[in-house]
Amino acid sequence: NALVEKVRATASENGYTFDSEHFTDKKLRDRIRCFFKTHLQNAKKRLFTMKKHLDSPDQRQQLMQLIHKSRGSCPELTYSDDEQQQHRSSEVVGRKRRVLSL
Repeated sequence: NALVEKVRATASENGYTFDSEHFTDKKLRDRIRCFFKTHLQNAKKRLFTMKKHLDSPDQRQQLMQLIHKSRGSCPELTYSDDEQQQHRSSEVVGRKRRVLSL
């Protein structure tokens, strides 16, 4: 795996080595995967927190478009049941606003 090799190379460039008994390639890949999984989960939580604290409906809509776009590139990001309900509600409200503004 190229990412494992890159981590090992960066570590050795900075004077660190991995104990081969405790950090096999498999274990290192698992730690990298866990790091990125946690990073993505935290980013998702931050996005939804930001969504709750926006001032205007336009800002909220733009943020939701970015969230949907990110889900297209990261299929492992899924909606919780609560988020699905919020998403459906916001789509209905958005449609009603568009109809009323016509």
